Amino acid sequence: MEYDAIVILCAGRPEEGPLSQAAAAKADKAISLFTGKEKIIASTRYTVHKPPLMLRGFPVSESLSYANYLQKKGVPKESILLEESSYDTIGNAFFTRAIHTDIAGFRKLAIVTSDYHMERSRQVCDWIFGLSPYMDYELEYHSSRDIGLGEDILQIRKAKEDSRIAALQVLKESIRTMKALHDWLFSEHSAYAFGKTPPIHEGRILDTY
Repeated sequence: MEYDAIVILCAGRPEEGPLSQAAAAKADKAISLFTGKEKIIASTRYTVHKPPLMLRGFPVSESLSYANYLQKKGVPKESILLEESSYDTIGNAFFTRAIHTDIAGFRKLAIVTSDYHMERSRQVCDWIFGLSPYMDYELEYHSSRDIGLGEDILQIRKAKEDSRIAALQVLKESIRTMKALHDWLFSEHSAYAFGKTPPIHEGRILDTY
C-alpha cells in the first residue's frame, strides 16, 4: 500500500542524550518505509511516568526528539509533522486523528511501534481510527526490534501490555464515537482529565518509556 502518512508511536527516550536504541529502531523503521511522498507523524508529547527531557529550561517533547533524529537521517523537515498532545497509546491515536489525519485527508497510514507494544497498538488504532464519524481509514502495522532492552525488562513490560489489552476491551465496547472518546479522555483518563493523578512507575520498566 502507498501511504499518505507514517505514524510513529514515540517512546523510549532516555532522560538525557540521544534516542535510545529501541527508539532509534522505531525511527529507522519509519525511514525504511519513507519514499518522499508521505508525511511522517511523530506522535507523543512525553510520558507521564517520568520527567521530560529539558533544554534551556523548557521541556522537549518525545516527538521533537524523534523529528530531530529523522531530519539528521535525511528526512526533509517539510515531511515531518509533530503531534505533541498525547501521553499514551490511546492519546497517540486520538490526537493524531483529531489534529492531523482527519483534517489533512490522510487515510492510508503506516503505524510504527516496537515489537512489545504492537498488539496493543493495533487494537487501539483499529478501534480509534474506526470510530464514528467513519473516515474509511486503511491501516498497516510495522514493528521494530526491541533492541537495547534486557529480557527481564521486556517480560515486565509485556505483562503490563497484556493487562492493558484486557482493560481495553471494556472501553472498545462502551465507546463508539470520537465524541464519546473525547468525553471519556477529559473526564476519566488520568493523563488528561483535570484533577486526576497518573500512576507512578518505578524501577527498570521506566527504560521502556
